[in-house]
Amino acid sequence: MMTDDKAPGMKNIIEKSIAENGKVSEYSEDTVTCIQLNSNSYKYTFLDDAVEIDIIGLHEGRGGLEARLTFYHPLNEPFFSNVNFNFNNAGARKSLFNQLLDKHPAEVLFNWDSIIEYLVQDVTYKWQTAPEIIDINTEPEIEEQEYLLTPLLALGHPATLFAPGGIGKSTFVEFIAVLLTYGIFSGIGIGAYQGMINVLYLDWETEALIHKQHIKAIKKGLRDSGADIPDEHKSIFFIKCEKPLAEYTEYIKEMIKQFGIKLVIIDSQMAATSEAKAGQTEAQVAAEYYNSLRSLNVTSLTIDHTSKATMAGADASATPYGTIVKYNRSRAQFELKMDDSFENSDHKEYVLVNTKNNLSRKQKPLSFAVDFVNEGDKLISISFIPSNLADNQVLSAKVLSRVQRLVNALTKRGGQPGTIEELASDIGEPENTEIVGITLSKTKDKFIKLGTGKYGLVAKI
Repeated sequence: MMTDDKAPGMKNIIEKSIAENGKVSEYSEDTVTCIQLNSNSYKYTFLDDAVEIDIIGLHEGRGGLEARLTFYHPLNEPFFSNVNFNFNNAGARKSLFNQLLDKHPAEVLFNWDSIIEYLVQDVTYKWQTAPEIIDINTEPEIEEQEYLLTPLLALGHPATLFAPGGIGKSTFVEFIAVLLTYGIFSGIGIGAYQGMINVLYLDWETEALIHKQHIKAIKKGLRDSGADIPDEHKSIFFIKCEKPLAEYTEYIKEMIKQFGIKLVIIDSQMAATSEAKAGQTEAQVAAEYYNSLRSLNVTSLTIDHTSKATMAGADASATPYGTIVKYNRSRAQFELKMDDSFENSDHKEYVLVNTKNNLSRKQKPLSFAVDFVNEGDKLISISFIPSNLADNQVLSAKVLSRVQRLVNALTKRGGQPGTIEELASDIGEPENTEIVGITLSKTKDKFIKLGTGKYGLVAKI
């Protein structure tokens, strides 16, 4: 950036540079930042000059690579809007240079030729960079699936946790973040597999203070349960977001690189994709979201929503709100179910169901309880406690088949048989004695009818 007393000489130098086509940009990645707004739009910031340039709608036109450019500067923003530009046309570069000389703020003169040349080189490189070709008919470098958080978060892949609003999804994810930053395992059967890592938490709904309060309470709950929490730990970085995820992608990449982040949490997908661009379908919005996630090249955990009506169902095949693209693009999906009878209690009981897994076999349902301790309005501790799914009839009915619940009921009886009525009551279906009786009589590989009319388990040989 030059002041006006040097402007005439600099202008001549720049014009001569264009005439001779000897363009060498004085800018580099150290002085220019680039944020990818979506698959074909970027925002460049030239830090030394405080100039921002939006490149919108990048595409291959008849004459080459084309887009619309808008230029911003604090002294006069925007000072040049929606100008069509062809990146492959030397005449278009000279025309843009001359227009910028007329449009730039009067107090300063920028080296527009160098700025334009940097844009041309960098945008063209981004557009033309080809993906790596790999021969997959060779020995795999790793034979088994690696995890960031065993057995839930596969290393380097996107996972989704979904449930109705207000049942504790964010609290569970905060618990996961604490385990990972301390590099520890928990009593409920999940834990860090790669040691201590840095986590980035992106939230569109909740302020940082609430998360801090929850995380402090979770750490106290872990200590109270006897967990060995080391003094050393990594960080949970937090960003309160306002725009769609796609507009933060390049900034997030910079944060990942700067802080060595290994997990990105998105809370929530519905909020992160709420501002669809004109003409975008629901499927296109979801595809753009997962394209952004994939470009981060780290493990991600997305929180999403499903309806209360879906959650009340007995099966575990629910999916998040919206398009099938969500289901297809996420490598693993987990549904968090709560026993609604504990909704207004400081004690809550849950089961986590792995509804989809593209990377390995589905994980078994994970049941646990959470105890909240408060002093007045002050949250003191949050404790995650292991539990037995068979002990909760409500959650068992939502997750397990009737046959499996009957097997669990007879196992809990310690080998003692039961009548149809007794077993129907044991699984929480006293009104369904006829259906329970049919299930017992037809499932001969599991149940045997004794002379007393009672049913027992078939002995394993």
